[in-house]
Amino acid sequence: MKRSCQLQCALVSVALLLCVVKGFAQYNEKYRDQFHFSPNSGWIGDPDGLIKWKGTYHLYWWGHATSTDLVHWNDQPYPIVGDPGNYGINTGSAVVDKNNVAGFGTNAVIGFHTLTAGPVQGVGISSSVDSGFRYNLYGSNPVLGFLTDDNFRDPQVFWHPATNKWVLAIAKGHERKISFYTSSDLKSWTWRSDFGPSGGYSYDNWETPDLFPLPVDGNPANTKWVLTVGAFPTPGGGGDTVREVYHVGSFNGTAFTSDNPGTEFRLDHGRDFYAA
Repeated sequence: MKRSCQLQCALVSVALLLCVVKGFAQYNEKYRDQFHFSPNSGWIGDPDGLIKWKGTYHLYWWGHATSTDLVHWNDQPYPIVGDPGNYGINTGSAVVDKNNVAGFGTNAVIGFHTLTAGPVQGVGISSSVDSGFRYNLYGSNPVLGFLTDDNFRDPQVFWHPATNKWVLAIAKGHERKISFYTSSDLKSWTWRSDFGPSGGYSYDNWETPDLFPLPVDGNPANTKWVLTVGAFPTPGGGGDTVREVYHVGSFNGTAFTSDNPGTEFRLDHGRDFYAA
């Protein structure tokens, strides 16, 4: 009996060791980044929907990983379930529906996705009731679109307390504009305004917008809104490379107004910081 118990304990120890090695093998690779997440294989494209819920950070792309410290990550199964139909699924964001306004359940995590159908794009949603691990596609997608522009994409959604509304920012790429929509239920969206085009470079495309408030000099009573945009240059048009640019201004819940109309600022001067 004693020898049998020792053997069982040894087998359990080996199994646990194999799990640890499998889960953290990438951190033992000589050329693997230690502080920047990278998948086991392949590429990420645009990282999406980084949320923290119940003490766990969730990072989505064409895959899923979780972390408790933003340094050590664990691979998770592909998160989206259900038949997307004739749509491709691309860049988006995620929010927590604490008040169940969408009807999927209190504290459901709602994913927003770019849906592609041939030459046009729109917005679809999915919902997770297990804290962000598995998402079921909404049966009545799309919730927004499709427009004739084949670059209507990358929805970023956030709650705006002052107006008690959800806000969706999305790129109208070829027009070099960011459109703003509002909603009370995360399903029905109303167009409110467009920002752009802007900037001193000749860009062919805007995409991957993000809009967020920042206190000036750490003073919460003096807050500015920052709008970031990924920009493609027109070949031969003056833009030297893809870049992440930003605008500083104000946002009233329906429209963004730049403090420096016609001017933009570079967020990073490297070629590899993009779609952030």
